[in-house]
Amino acid sequence: MKKTVIVLLLFTIGWVSFAQIDINPPSWDFGVLEQGRIAEQDIFFTNNAGKDIVIDVITTCDCVSVDREKLPLGPGERDSVRVFFDSEGESGEEEKLLIIKADIEGFERQFYV
Repeated sequence: MKKTVIVLLLFTIGWVSFAQIDINPPSWDFGVLEQGRIAEQDIFFTNNAGKDIVIDVITTCDCVSVDREKLPLGPGERDSVRVFFDSEGESGEEEKLLIIKADIEGFERQFYV
């Protein structure tokens, strides 16, 4: 019997528009993965702050990684960070914390991968 991993990625706040930064997509579901598979998803950020900003993407588990931990964006720019989930050694439904910060006072969002 193949071991499977059910991975549900849920952005608990949906399409995020905090006037200064838009984050998209609102949610996605990696579905059922065979153990050992790697799933990936791009998260897009749009800078509406009217100034240069830097977005920090912080993972809290070795099974979740990103292609870039820092994402500089000029005013009006849009760019993405790719999130990877490695299902090796994982089983059942998994929730891992992903933290998004920016150099805008008070901006911090927490999402579950």
